[in-house]
Amino acid sequence: MASGPDTVRRISCPLLSTNSCSIYEIRPLNCRAFVAVDVRECISTFVMMGKFAVRMPAPITNMRTFWHMLMMAALRLAGKNVAVYEMNAAVSRALETPDAEARWLAGEDVFEGLAEALPMAPEIEAEIGRMVAFVAPTMERT
Repeated sequence: MASGPDTVRRISCPLLSTNSCSIYEIRPLNCRAFVAVDVRECISTFVMMGKFAVRMPAPITNMRTFWHMLMMAALRLAGKNVAVYEMNAAVSRALETPDAEARWLAGEDVFEGLAEALPMAPEIEAEIGRMVAFVAPTMERT
């Protein structure tokens, strides 16, 4: 089965209000790190729900990937499930789940049943494992 941005069911962002971000000042890092080259590509992809075709500068894409890897390593070190979900579906689930943050922090999988967005590339998985192995011995055990 093919994988990539076009194989993931995209839904409009639950935080949009009349085509504007309702939480722009406090938007998630994933949104902050989404730097497009052409606004027309964003409109075609996210407003018109056309084929995913948003070009982003390579340095920004690389930094996003590195940031995701760091977050996944931190989640593993904290004993949390590491899964990649389509962000809009995950945000929608978090918004519709009472006390989602507290429940997730307590160990409940509030994202249970959501399809994972894309499988993690083996080289990314290996690098996350190396990060965890490097940091784990430095963590205080109580």
